[in-house]
Amino acid sequence: MQFKHKILSITIILVYLLIISGYFSFTFPNKEIKNLRTQNSNGLGEVESLDLTILCDNYPHEDLVCEWGFSVLVETNDLTVLLDTGQSYTGLKENSIALNKDLSKVDYVVISHEHWDHVGGLSYIDEINPGVTVYVPEHIDTQTFNSINQSTLNVIKVSDTKIIGDGFAVIGELYGPPYEQALAVNVKDVGLVCFVGCSHPGVDNHVEKAIEDLGYNTYMVIGGFHMVSATEQVIQLTIERLIELGVQKIYPTHCSGDLFRQYLADNYPLQNGLAYVGFQMSVKVISGNPLIYLITVPLTVISMTIFIGWFQKREKDKSKRS
Repeated sequence: MQFKHKILSITIILVYLLIISGYFSFTFPNKEIKNLRTQNSNGLGEVESLDLTILCDNYPHEDLVCEWGFSVLVETNDLTVLLDTGQSYTGLKENSIALNKDLSKVDYVVISHEHWDHVGGLSYIDEINPGVTVYVPEHIDTQTFNSINQSTLNVIKVSDTKIIGDGFAVIGELYGPPYEQALAVNVKDVGLVCFVGCSHPGVDNHVEKAIEDLGYNTYMVIGGFHMVSATEQVIQLTIERLIELGVQKIYPTHCSGDLFRQYLADNYPLQNGLAYVGFQMSVKVISGNPLIYLITVPLTVISMTIFIGWFQKREKDKSKRS
């Protein structure tokens, strides 16, 4: 009986230690990635943290408007940027109001590419935020460009990667077709958070370009991956490539496809992220004094050991009395 109690005690302690170590590994972004680059000479800068909200997506949540398309709002202390605008005026307006997001305060809009399900809500932006700067790919099709350019919006074409604010950069266009660009935000001690619209040129290629152009590894990627029709083999290769590039969190939405989302959840649970219309999260490092952990973890283990010993003694006394 004593042998069984000892095995139980050791097992409980080991499980607890695993839980503690697991907690900290998930809470703190891993800065020990192979070939991690955290230096640049292009003046990108960094933000302390960011908050993101998916305003338009075809994965439903509660009573929000759910329609084919994508739009994500990125907020920091100093800058607010909107990537894409979904497919409609109504969808962007109703969801932004329901989620208490005032798009009249958006500093910049970045359009990933020319497709209707990413530019349809620009009419709402034009209405409530006239004159705001909108970055579009250099090779956006003429019809879409002229349509946007006839509004009050200040339309600027981007070819190469362009820094638009402290910690923010538009990742220069790649050819899919069509030509497409992405948005990246450098979070202090975390790395790049990459926002993609549809990833026609390949989500891994967007991430690789962000790393090469900005000099930081990408911690997380979120958006449409354009893999609705992809096979499991292609999906696996894409995920493995993202992990090889240092990506730790992957949030497939919009055109990523149900198979991609399920395959990622089943086979890469540590990297998997579930996102949908209305999804919100913050990205930042939770700081703390390492000395606290060195003290609290051993004390907790000792306390548990004492409790287990007391419990075993009580059970032993009970058995003697009986």
